[in-house]
Amino acid sequence: MDWNPADELQTKRLAKALKQAVNLLPFEQREVFLLHQEAALTLPQIAQMLDEGIEKIKSRYRYAIKRLRNSLEKLR
Repeated sequence: MDWNPADELQTKRLAKALKQAVNLLPFEQREVFLLHQEAALTLPQIAQMLDEGIEKIKSRYRYAIKRLRNSLEKLR
């Protein structure tokens, strides 16, 4: 596969936009999203760690994903 500067630039823009979108999430959603994605914890592990119900954690994660998708859709 050949190196393509345009693809690299697009990847960098997308990474920057994702980071900004994550930072704009409400704290509780951001916390669950990062624990799941960055720390590779399962949602049940996060629920136990935060002493919250699993359904509440699932909801926070779902809403975080929805907000991130909406934010990144605007880039298209």
